[in-house]
Amino acid sequence: MTDAQPAWTEGYIAEVEYTTGFYSEMAPALLCFAALLKGVHAPAIDRPFTYFELGCGQGLSANLLAAANPLGRFFANDFNPTHVLNGRALAAEAGIGNVTFLEKSFGELAGVELPEFDFITLHGVYSWISEENRRAVVDFIRRRLRPGGVVYVSYNSLPGWAPMAPLRRLMTEYAMHQPGPMPAKIAAAVDFGAKLKEAGAKYFGANPTVAPRLDRLRGQSPNYLAHEYFNLDWALLYHADVVRDMTGAKLSFVGSANLVEQFDDFVVTPKAKPVYAGITDPVLRETVKDFLLNQQFRRDVFVRGVPRMMPEIQADALAATRFALRVPRRACTPKIKVPVGQIELPEASYGPVLDALDSGARTVGELMTVPKIAALGSIFQLWRSLTVLAAVGYAAPALAEAGEEERSRITERFNGAVLGRTLKGLSSPYLASPVLGTGVRVDRVDQLFLAALREKRRDIAEFAWGWLSERRQVLSKDGKPLQGAEENRKELARLADGFVGKTLPLLRRLGVAAGGPGTVEARVIRGGQPK
Repeated sequence: MTDAQPAWTEGYIAEVEYTTGFYSEMAPALLCFAALLKGVHAPAIDRPFTYFELGCGQGLSANLLAAANPLGRFFANDFNPTHVLNGRALAAEAGIGNVTFLEKSFGELAGVELPEFDFITLHGVYSWISEENRRAVVDFIRRRLRPGGVVYVSYNSLPGWAPMAPLRRLMTEYAMHQPGPMPAKIAAAVDFGAKLKEAGAKYFGANPTVAPRLDRLRGQSPNYLAHEYFNLDWALLYHADVVRDMTGAKLSFVGSANLVEQFDDFVVTPKAKPVYAGITDPVLRETVKDFLLNQQFRRDVFVRGVPRMMPEIQADALAATRFALRVPRRACTPKIKVPVGQIELPEASYGPVLDALDSGARTVGELMTVPKIAALGSIFQLWRSLTVLAAVGYAAPALAEAGEEERSRITERFNGAVLGRTLKGLSSPYLASPVLGTGVRVDRVDQLFLAALREKRRDIAEFAWGWLSERRQVLSKDGKPLQGAEENRKELARLADGFVGKTLPLLRRLGVAAGGPGTVEARVIRGGQPK
């Protein structure tokens, strides 16, 4: 990016660390479920398996998934030494023994002795590296993925990114000519883009989606913007291009890890269906779908060999699949927004399923024993309901009940380490679920409430206020900061009520929070009296 940029970065920004993120599409359970939806075998995760993350960033995803899936042997690689150090530090704090972090370039991985892998994943990598490095990635997959293994790859896609690409290029060029550290360069480049808009540049009129996106950039983290927009290597890819690349590793496209995109009814409008239905080639169908959606970011799942399931085996796999609610039951409203617009889930069909899952995770076979669900029809109708609930985010595939006790012990350590970091001001919005085998989003205030319960503080709202006030921080409501201790305490008490009544029971069902729903320390205390 500049003369001061170290040669080892190969054009990738290393001056600014990447943000700490978790990406649920990378979870083994989700990838297996995405394959099962298409009737394709995926590696078994109820027995030992191997997993490699290429470009792991700060290592949160690798550590969290390793904690929640102790049967897996996880490897994670990043060529930024600071990222690797941070990943190893979290693993040590949480006592995660089944993850190994490597500091290698993609090309250097060819000389490292490694096992074959059941899963290879890369999120936010493929569009941000050079063509040479993309070839190295495909070569690594070709050499290290087992037959039947699964690959997850995400990338910036066309046509959705097309309007913004010229402005991104201009801002990158502008930043290259600015003095100072990278955050200052980025701020100057974004401000320049805004001045160009205010000057009446015709580009913005011809591309009306760009101005709102530029406005959003001004409020985003410089760390995120540096890696998303300002790398020298930055490629926009059609789905067909990525499929051709992955063919070099003997991979076949299975479907999207964004489950809603596996349902044509949710992404293809009635008006577009006659045109879309006439396309038989699967790659062309996906590319046309990207035009229908104006797709900007794809999350593709590939399998090496595409082992198709016999109908009897698929039926058995469906019956054994376990599901859990990932949001509170009362939050499961019938009206849902999907790419084609708003749809409604009939209460008569979906209500009994949601009610049954509200008491805890169950397999499809177990759900069929519930009279109200059995009355709805066949196991395949139930499967359709569950997959729709998973696609819209109300439910999620869960791990087998066997081994949950061990998983809980390990995720308890991991979550304790994350909450400890939160108390030190190093918040990450995800905790590990031993039920789902993946991360659950928990915002900072709720994490403070959880930390209070772990320390056996009965007034969790006051604990949170003490933490915030020590750091001279306040809450915001309706976009405005609250003034004074009284307003903040009142709002925290309201949030604590909702946490105890709605969020905490869900977190306990998912194994994220310990204890039962009636424990004394879970009550909100105000004025010395339980509420």
